[in-house]
Amino acid sequence: MQCVGILQAADVLTAITARLRNVRQEGDSPATIQYPTNNTTLAGASDTFTWNLGSGVAEVQLYVGTSPGQTDIFTQWEGIHTSQTVTGLPTNGQPVYLTLRSKIKGLWQDTPYTYTASGSTSGYTLTVNSTNPSSGVGITVSPADNSALGNGTTPSFVRTYNKNAQVTLTAPSTASGNSFSSWTNCDQVSSTTCTVTITAARTVTANYTTSAGTYTLTVNSSNPSSGVGITVSPTDKNGSGNGTTSFVRSYNQAAQVTLIAPSTAGETASRPGRAAIRFQVIRVLLLLPRVKR
Repeated sequence: MQCVGILQAADVLTAITARLRNVRQEGDSPATIQYPTNNTTLAGASDTFTWNLGSGVAEVQLYVGTSPGQTDIFTQWEGIHTSQTVTGLPTNGQPVYLTLRSKIKGLWQDTPYTYTASGSTSGYTLTVNSTNPSSGVGITVSPADNSALGNGTTPSFVRTYNKNAQVTLTAPSTASGNSFSSWTNCDQVSSTTCTVTITAARTVTANYTTSAGTYTLTVNSSNPSSGVGITVSPTDKNGSGNGTTSFVRSYNQAAQVTLIAPSTAGETASRPGRAAIRFQVIRVLLLLPRVKR
């Protein structure tokens, strides 16, 4: 019984000592945030927090996180400070939690604060259009937006992203027979790929140009009606050049093509025959479509 009494007395003494350590002297007070005011909106991705040191505070700590008591945004270890600039703050309108810790008489006291991140909780819209054609162009979009929406088809399909999201859009090389020419209002462009960083609502446009028509040039001869070698310059779209009658070459609209016939052809190389060849070549050239100016 005597031993038990000694243990009980020791426990009481320990409890009293701990209680005394928690008792603050009159006038002791923890550090408190002066700016920004609690329950207000932060300035942006970077903001400076200031506080007074209260009374009897030996050290302070600053925690900033996306949930109460967390430090996933910022941690400042022990020291005597009265301000701290915090970077990397979210800008999507979500809650931001700050804990200002004060060490008084060897014990830490936590004072919580809650703020709202700058920006919009719903994010910013990215609108995608196309020209020539103005509709029906399938655009690859990465990553998916806040609603898990990705690829889309013009006109004016919309995706929503948080601020500072980086989005890549890729247009097809051709659309409705027209060739891709450019992107409008992108931060970076590489070939058919557009990259944007979302800082506000934005509209980007994939532009196409009318492809040049492809036309056939048929080369014949008369007297003889075949076997006449014709020099052709330049080569056509398929890389084919000179040929022997009759033959066909393919060129884009407005291409200028020169054909040269030999002065004689076959065993019946009479002047009427040569004239017929030359006439045929000239007639084909005149029939080549040209772009109206």
